[in-house]
Amino acid sequence: MNKFQQFKEKKILIYGTGKVAARLIESLSGFHIIGVIDRVYAEGDFAGIPILTWDDIKRNMADVIILGALKANYQSIFDRIQYRCIALGIDIYGENGRNLMKDYQMKYMESSHMRYFQKNGDELKGIIDSYDAVSFDLFDTLIMRKVLEPTDIFAIVEEKLKCKKIQVADFKKKRRTAEIQFHNPKISQIYDRLKELTKMNEEEKMIAMEMEIQCEKQCLVPRVAMVEIMNYAIENGKKVNIISDMYLPASVLEPFLKKMGIEGYQKLYVSCDYGVGKGSGIFKIYRRDVGDVKCLHIGDNINSDVMIPQKYGIDTYEIKSAIDMLKMSSLRRLLFCSGKINNHVALGLVLAELLNDPFALYKTAGFVPIKQQQVLAKLFIAPSVLIYMQTLAQIINAKKYEAILFTARDGYLLKKIYETQLADKYHTPAVYFLASRKLSLASTIVSVQAVLGLCKWFQTKEKLSRFLKEMFTESEFFLYEAEGNLEETLISVSDKLIYYSDAIRKNYKKYADNLHIDWSKKYLLCDLNSSGTVQNALNEIFSTDLDGLYLCRKGSSRKINVVSVYDERDGVDFTHAVDLLETILTSNDPSVKTMDEEGNPIYTEEKRTKSELIMVQTAQNAIMEYVQQYDEIIGIEKNIDSYFPEIVLGLIDSVKYEGETEFLERLQHMDDLNQISTAVLK
Repeated sequence: MNKFQQFKEKKILIYGTGKVAARLIESLSGFHIIGVIDRVYAEGDFAGIPILTWDDIKRNMADVIILGALKANYQSIFDRIQYRCIALGIDIYGENGRNLMKDYQMKYMESSHMRYFQKNGDELKGIIDSYDAVSFDLFDTLIMRKVLEPTDIFAIVEEKLKCKKIQVADFKKKRRTAEIQFHNPKISQIYDRLKELTKMNEEEKMIAMEMEIQCEKQCLVPRVAMVEIMNYAIENGKKVNIISDMYLPASVLEPFLKKMGIEGYQKLYVSCDYGVGKGSGIFKIYRRDVGDVKCLHIGDNINSDVMIPQKYGIDTYEIKSAIDMLKMSSLRRLLFCSGKINNHVALGLVLAELLNDPFALYKTAGFVPIKQQQVLAKLFIAPSVLIYMQTLAQIINAKKYEAILFTARDGYLLKKIYETQLADKYHTPAVYFLASRKLSLASTIVSVQAVLGLCKWFQTKEKLSRFLKEMFTESEFFLYEAEGNLEETLISVSDKLIYYSDAIRKNYKKYADNLHIDWSKKYLLCDLNSSGTVQNALNEIFSTDLDGLYLCRKGSSRKINVVSVYDERDGVDFTHAVDLLETILTSNDPSVKTMDEEGNPIYTEEKRTKSELIMVQTAQNAIMEYVQQYDEIIGIEKNIDSYFPEIVLGLIDSVKYEGETEFLERLQHMDDLNQISTAVLK
């Protein structure tokens, strides 16, 4: 086939299992086709080629995917698969031989997207006013899941079954296969077939089925704006019903809906209860039940909620699911994170709040508005915290420590999360340990070489004088008035500095003694973003060197034992986000300056306002809720990919800050050493 001759030596995927795909495979005889991807089928083979899922595809496994589909469907398929393909390095081609990356990827915004940005809840209420009967789709319309895709529930069940020592090979694939072997089945029928496919026994089948129902319940949240619109229709005397293609019967779904405040409708039409779905007759049944009245159906699926109801004389109104809104928004690069199930849960938890409202993009041109502090915290900060805690779990699982020292102030929230989510399993005590770069430097001036090391931090006599005057309160250091260069001046007062530093070091040791720290034991020091100043200083005090865990290690030549989730030396740049992370993860206390003779902390002056401290607390509560929900759904130790937080933090400037979050654009972060204010959001 000449138009694909360039792929003769490439590894090829085929998309689709229809007639076009069959012809395509036949024409590519002799080419290296590694598999077929299909939206419906998860296993087996097609035209002699194995059917794969996206979960099976790893980077460098395939070079190109060719759509075995009609040209009219290219755009919708491309929109669906492009983010996975880009993340995996796979080029997308049509059966006609055209590079679809060139045809479609450069389009910044579809005209249909621009039209959707003009939709709002008041408009829909006005439309509802002119109808007698209003029906609503259920999933992704009135409710949504806290995961990215519906089949993520199957992957979660698979993980939970493993925890119960129930091993079902390829559970997610088998679960999908069992479902598509029926038309509009009930979940009991699906699991009866799944039992046959997997050789589960009856008890295991019932455990798995109940687990899936509970996972659905756990992951469901109402789309609040749409529930409000449904209530508006009820209050205005409309005949309100819900219509859903779903394998969970109404008897299972209705208690879920009631718990989410969805009630007052006349009837819940579920495909598995009637044996027919939206495409095969359920709208006909609904139309018969409501009578010869003017009907409106509202839903997110362009086919089953828009085109099909119109065949039964029902007018329609399309709203978008959260994931479809994400695809048309300024945050669509988040979809590059949609790899494994762990990422799907982490991303779904954010979308459940960020794009819960189907009209959130009204008049935004696609720039997602962030109006609440908790949403900002979950989107931009929580993923970094999550991967930090996951790395911590790996470290303390592999090595025994006397305790974990979470350093002030960035370790404040990290310690709280550790104690609520990990401490019961790992039994390693946690200590909130007051430390600052000021205190670290002031307590480790033990030689002339250490005195001269201050030049690294303070390039002028005036800056160094301010530091010395603040830290050594008994002394008077006006170095900027002395003659000679900075090094000469420091040498002239080195004896004094060593003397005062020794006093601070003794007080610092008393502080540690008060915390019952054993200087001879092995400790893990947890810091956020560091070059190792604090750890290096504490190594001078502890008789056994500390191990360290950082979120990001700044470039440093210090020889210290550190595990860093990210490292500037590897080209990972977190500098654009550090100020935001440090501002939110911090404690309510100011930075520690020094210790008194009893080992009690002396703090610097608090520069934050009361409203800023309240903002920090609100954001911290949201992050703790995020990590807890992740743990409940999939388990905190199920690691997200390291690039997830990087992509998220790279989108800080891609949203609109409104309402509660507007002041963040003016908020300043104070460096605890050099007292330099920098904008939190640059």
